[in-house]
Amino acid sequence: MKRLLGIVILIVAWGGFIFANPALALDVEVGQQVQLKATNPQGVPLHENPFPSLKGRLPDGVTATVTATDREKHWLKVQIPFQQGWIIEKYVAQVLENSVNPSPNPRPTSGLKLATYNVESPNFNPRDTTPDKVAEEITKHPEVIIWGLEEVMNQDDLDKFTQAMGSNFTSVLGETGGQDRLAIAYDQSQLELVGSINNLSGSGGSRNPLVGQFKLLADGTEFLFMVNHFNRREEERRNQQADFVRNWSNQQNLPTIIVGDFNFDFDLNERRGNTAFNKLNQDNILKWIQPDCLASNNCLSTQCNPNFNSILDAVFVGGTAKNWSASSSIVPFDCSKDATGFPDHRIVKAELKVS
Repeated sequence: MKRLLGIVILIVAWGGFIFANPALALDVEVGQQVQLKATNPQGVPLHENPFPSLKGRLPDGVTATVTATDREKHWLKVQIPFQQGWIIEKYVAQVLENSVNPSPNPRPTSGLKLATYNVESPNFNPRDTTPDKVAEEITKHPEVIIWGLEEVMNQDDLDKFTQAMGSNFTSVLGETGGQDRLAIAYDQSQLELVGSINNLSGSGGSRNPLVGQFKLLADGTEFLFMVNHFNRREEERRNQQADFVRNWSNQQNLPTIIVGDFNFDFDLNERRGNTAFNKLNQDNILKWIQPDCLASNNCLSTQCNPNFNSILDAVFVGGTAKNWSASSSIVPFDCSKDATGFPDHRIVKAELKVS
């Protein structure tokens, strides 16, 4: 009984360490300085991300600058000389009265940095992919202001991914696909959503494309952003999806940016894809922003299956966006980490210079 009681006490203590108490949320803003207070001699727990990911500890009583917060301000990103990370707000003893004024929202930047990421829903194997590890990969790309995500299992997972992107981000989850849904997440300090994000019917696939109309705050440019996940095993449906996306883009008056996992099997050795790839590129309606690595013949595959040395995930543009200067890259990722809970796809990023 004593041993059981000890375990219960330990669990309660650990829970107090990990989870921020909503009642303790502070009125603190980015740019302000805070004095930290440890609850034990080990110091203040410092985390790599805004969720349990302990990387070290800060000394009791240290003064730190707040550089970011989560949406509820239960997690604060703080910086001291030569060290930074996330803490739970309960470790803040006080907000210093003479600290600097809160910094304004980031100044909108010209150009558009985006990414597409198949986060490999753990739908079929709950032990296969861990949302925390997906979020860990996402935090490595703070320059991205809009994400297209594929295979999002549910709203809880999407909330975790969005939180990892930063306090200015919000997101919308698609309505189709069961536990393999599409999502769009974007930085509200850089982009304005014009209207609503829509699920387009009639594509023929298992998941309707997800589309939003956005305005780049830096210069007022408006564009349509579409996320897709083409069917893997059903060639006829995949080809129908490719026709739908190409024809849809051709009918739009605004520039289009089309991202996703297209399953078009572009073989890196033979330099050709399947029929869906050919249909997407038909009639020059869409332009594939080819990864820079193709020119130097050193591309990684976008999926970790060793049986396929191919590109499945990509970024296309249509309309006047075809005239924009653009580049893309396949983000390096150690595929051996797939077995430890990370997704089995690599992130594909692109940078578009609006003109």
